[in-house]
Parts: sequence; C-alpha cells; structure tokens
Amino acid sequence: MSNIGRFKYGKLAKYPHMPAEDILTWEKFLEKYPDEYLNVDYDVHCGELTEHSDKAADLGIAGSEAVNQYKIDVVGYKKNSIDLIELKGKAVPAAIGQLAMYKNLYDKEFKPTVQTYPVIIAREESPFMVDCCKNEGVLLILV
Repeated sequence: MSNIGRFKYGKLAKYPHMPAEDILTWEKFLEKYPDEYLNVDYDVHCGELTEHSDKAADLGIAGSEAVNQYKIDVVGYKKNSIDLIELKGKAVPAAIGQLAMYKNLYDKEFKPTVQTYPVIIAREESPFMVDCCKNEGVLLILV
C-alpha cells in the first residue's frame, strides 16, 4: 500500500528539519496543489550512513552520524505511486543528480510496491532545466 506517510498532506505549524527557504517553496506548492497527495513524510533518511566526523561527536553533538546520511525532503504518497521530492528556491542541475541517488536508495531500501517518481519543486528555474528534467525523467514543478 502506498499511502503510509506519517503526516497528513497539508500545511503544518512546523516541518521536520525543513529550512525556511524550503518551507516557502513547499507552502506555495500546498496552496497551488491542495489535493496532490494522500499523506507525506518529511526528511526521509535513506542509504547507509556515510563517514562522519569524529569532531562533531567529540563536541557532544548528538546524532552527528545522521548528518551525513542522504535525506529526501518530502516523500508524497498517492494511491498508486510515490513521489520523491527535492525542494529548491531555484531548480539547478545538481538536484537531478540528488534525485537519481535518492530514487536508487529509496527503491533499494524501502522496496515500494508502487512506482516511485523523482520530482523537483522550485520557485524558479535555472536555464535549460525544463528540457534536462524531461530528458532525465524528473518532473519539474514551478510554484
């Protein structure tokens, strides 16, 4: 079943680990597409932990190992698919690479029973992003 998100889709008072710029983008999307998802998850960790700095641990920063784990900004659950979402103020080519990694890791780790799709949601785009996203199978949504 694809609708397993922990959060109801809609505006929240606070979004887990989401910076202000991403909140602005996400809330514009919520306003424009109020019925897009059944529910969602935020800051979804995937992939094995990468090397982390012992310096952070030495300073007593709890959870410092998770800082280096890959994190998907939003995972949106629909009836028959799952969107893996990268939020950006400005869509840039690097986001396409991020999503390729996220999709690979998410599919391997979570083994969804429905298709997953990479999505960039941004307030503006850099040149050539529309064609590049289309060629790479990434949905680009400008809000």
